[in-house]
Amino acid sequence: MVSFTEPVKTEIRATARALKDAWTKGNPDDLFAIFHRRVEMI
Repeated sequence: MVSFTEPVKTEIRATARALKDAWTKGNPDDLFAIFHRRVEMI
């Protein structure tokens, strides 16, 4: 099992929250700050 430090856990949670907010609040352009510009989503 992988053990993460608190700063890493905080960053993971912030990224997950940003992903959720981008999708659920209708701001898909916000995903450009998280994903590589050439990512393909299905």
